Amino acid sequence: MVYEGGNVWCSPTSTAMIVSYWENYEGPCADPVLAAVDGIYDWVYGGTGNWPFNTAY
Repeated sequence: MVYEGGNVWCSPTSTAMIVSYWENYEGPCADPVLAAVDGIYDWVYGGTGNWPFNTAY
């Protein structure tokens, strides 16, 4: 899949892959990449590459 802004979404994409793996154990979740971007975005940093935000998500 190709998402607008996806060229800088390596952190949320990696996190979404983990969420997608675990959804088999925890039940379905929203579109994993877009949901991860929304949950991970750091407004102070201005992007999604903040790994503490990724791990907190």
